[in-house]
Amino acid sequence: MYNVGNATNIYFGIATDTPGFKEFVEHIEGKKFLERLPSSTIYHYTDANGLKGLIEDKLFWCTDIEYMNDANELAYAENLIKNQIDEFKSKNQDDSLFFKILKSEAFRSIKEVYNIYVTSFSEVPDLLSQWRGYGKYCIGFDCQNPFRTDCHLNLPTEWPLARMRKVEYSKEKQKEIISEIIDGLYLLFQKHLPDADHEYEVVANWYGGNFSGLILEYLLSFKDPIFEEEKEWRLIHLDWKNNSDTSQDSRDVKFRTRGDHLIPYIQSGIRTFDESKFKKGYRKLHKSSDEYLEKEIDFDDYLRDVGSFPISYVGIGPLNYIDIADKAIIRHLEKNGFHDVEVTKTDSNIRSDWL
Repeated sequence: MYNVGNATNIYFGIATDTPGFKEFVEHIEGKKFLERLPSSTIYHYTDANGLKGLIEDKLFWCTDIEYMNDANELAYAENLIKNQIDEFKSKNQDDSLFFKILKSEAFRSIKEVYNIYVTSFSEVPDLLSQWRGYGKYCIGFDCQNPFRTDCHLNLPTEWPLARMRKVEYSKEKQKEIISEIIDGLYLLFQKHLPDADHEYEVVANWYGGNFSGLILEYLLSFKDPIFEEEKEWRLIHLDWKNNSDTSQDSRDVKFRTRGDHLIPYIQSGIRTFDESKFKKGYRKLHKSSDEYLEKEIDFDDYLRDVGSFPISYVGIGPLNYIDIADKAIIRHLEKNGFHDVEVTKTDSNIRSDWL
């Protein structure tokens, strides 16, 4: 299984010297339950204003997850996780307090620790439900090469505050993942309780208090199987709540409108790069550049200049006057430096005014 030992670790913003926890985290991380890097083009559906902004600014709008279209999305994952805890509790009544702590801690990160911003993509370039829900344009991004976001490092060997994850729709797989995490924490708790110089509840809190951080990415990446046709990927940004330093949220949170509501969002781009240069030479390139040093430009700004915003495709959905729409899009792409982008029109013959 995994080695158990004493370790002090900072993980998901939670400080812990819990015995065996660091090794358990590494074990779960090594499983890579969710896919992390797309193996093909992924597509972002948007309206004409979103298309224009993406081409001009090379930035996404990452929406606060509490304000996304599907208000029941988090409720689905919460209920599934609560049910898994209850199943363990029913089979281990003598440790009901441990599982009570798990349940009380399960969603603390999303309620107290982080503001969470999400941009959604799909593996499917011509999907009626997406045209209907988000707009008449579909922008394809080639993220098969190594990439970085504008906010935080996003490499597969890291556990950053920004991550790309494929949504999991299989309820059986969702249950397996959460059950393995619960079972592992419970085994650690049972192993170390007899030798601990603390009361039962204190030791239970050592392990249960870390549950929220362990399950956060799954809470954000589990969806009801009825949405499986979307084949969704998510770019997820985490930012500390109530943080006094210059975090992404305190600097750059913005607001847009939807009907009568204000919607919080942050801006983030994706930049692909040459992996060998990134690993071996980027610090030297950055530090040796007088221009960047004089202007105090950090590496995120540097990468915006040298990296590529990987637009490779624009699809036009059911739209009135669709035959002339592609001409304007091609002109706009070329004006902004995109000269080799495929532009296609949907095969759907549904009337635009029926969407």
